[in-house]
Amino acid sequence: MTASSTGNFSTSGFVFGGTVGANYQVGSLVFGVEADGDWADASGFGTFTASALCAGGCLTTSSWLSTVRGRAGYAFDRFLVYGTGGVALTPWASSVVNTATSQRLDQASGLNYGVAVGAGIEYKPLQNFGVRAEVLHYGVAGWDLDLPTAGTTANQFQSYVGRIGITWYLN
Repeated sequence: MTASSTGNFSTSGFVFGGTVGANYQVGSLVFGVEADGDWADASGFGTFTASALCAGGCLTTSSWLSTVRGRAGYAFDRFLVYGTGGVALTPWASSVVNTATSQRLDQASGLNYGVAVGAGIEYKPLQNFGVRAEVLHYGVAGWDLDLPTAGTTANQFQSYVGRIGITWYLN
């Protein structure tokens, strides 16, 4: 038996960090690999109804996000349009609370991995300087949390992150 979700579950927060990578260009095609580490202040809360005796909420938090991703794109003039995908890593915690009694029903935390996929555009106004904007989707596996009288509920860390940045080229 699993709990049914009601209401909205949304994550919000702030991410700040850096990226390092290498690219190889053949004509207009660009291939590369990137790794990033980002401090995060991300959290979310959603409600659920497990049974007539148990209604509650699930809280998730994450303190940092990291990825290692491949990147492929097409360069034209000073622009690069690209797609990216790879592995995501984040420590995150999740807990389930009975909202009527404030009793913590179950909790789990640890370092989990999943996927990161996205797309972006980069503009290079100078030989060694560029600016970029990208959107990444993180999908990280979670845990099964036990709910009294209802069984278990599974959770995952799913988030979209919009990022802007500057790039310094060492060519």
